[in-house]
Amino acid sequence: MICLLQLNSCDLDSIKNEMRIYKDLKIKKKYKLALKSLEKIESSSKLKQDLHFSLVEQANIYLIYLNSPIEAIKAYKKLAISVESQQEKNKYQLLIARLYLENFNNYKSAIGEAKLIDLEKEDTNFKVETIKIIARSYQKLGNYYQVAIEVDSILQLPDINSEEKFILLLMQANSYQSDKQYNRAVKLFERLTKEYPTKSIQQRLYVNLIAAYESLGQLTKAIDYLKVLKKSSVNDKEFIESKIMSLQKIEENRPGAKGLRR
Repeated sequence: MICLLQLNSCDLDSIKNEMRIYKDLKIKKKYKLALKSLEKIESSSKLKQDLHFSLVEQANIYLIYLNSPIEAIKAYKKLAISVESQQEKNKYQLLIARLYLENFNNYKSAIGEAKLIDLEKEDTNFKVETIKIIARSYQKLGNYYQVAIEVDSILQLPDINSEEKFILLLMQANSYQSDKQYNRAVKLFERLTKEYPTKSIQQRLYVNLIAAYESLGQLTKAIDYLKVLKKSSVNDKEFIESKIMSLQKIEENRPGAKGLRR
């Protein structure tokens, strides 16, 4: 029993010493050697907090100092397996999904990792962030139908903040337009211009709305919104005026058209 206690004490001393070595190496910016020290802690310590510390630090070094997100993903995957709390698992799964999306353009892996997240007990912000990753990945894959489904599922929540709601609705509207569902796109773009007039100008939503109306052949509507866009434009007034004239000529030359007045 005494020998066992002595052995455990030696192990603890060894881990503490390795911690000191790691911190010293990190301060000296010797990151590859610091990783070796962290790997020793990971393989030697029987304490969960040491394992957690080692893996988190490994992920941070790979991401921040060594620009190696694939190694960071490996560390986050170990963390997702090792932690007991579902919320902790979810946190690391979200980080993995985001890295696949933003660093590797690996959209299928991003969706797969995000779908492993159990959203039932998460707050609205976490749910929104997860669904945005899934929806953006489907958007990149050209699966606009699935984008609309994913976004619609989260828009049902009552406590989404205004900023996030705008982003989600815009994502859905753009997906409808890319999928050539112009009637649905128009409906959402018009809703956005009414509910978020300032943001609509900043994000140039009127351009999207005009393009959707043109695709539907509703040129009068397109012209009306071009005139709205012209009032808020600083640098594009001549181009917008030229576009208005061009659409007016097309509309005037349609069979049965009575002509349009500027």
